[in-house]
Amino acid sequence: NGANDVTICAAPTDSLVTRNVDYINAYNGNAATRVVTFQIDDGGTNRILNAISLLTTESAIWTPDAGWQITT
Repeated sequence: NGANDVTICAAPTDSLVTRNVDYINAYNGNAATRVVTFQIDDGGTNRILNAISLLTTESAIWTPDAGWQITT
């Protein structure tokens, strides 16, 4: 959504809970190419997982089995 971070999965409020992400899909509906940066915010420390350049109408899709894929 521009220059702002977007939370895909918030940290659990209970320290005994673990969250597993099974699917991520980021779609570029803009008229220009955009770079999408996926990162983990671990208590204030950001760790970049991937930065992907998406053309108009492309999607970056992640699954545990396939990893990152670009689709149109």
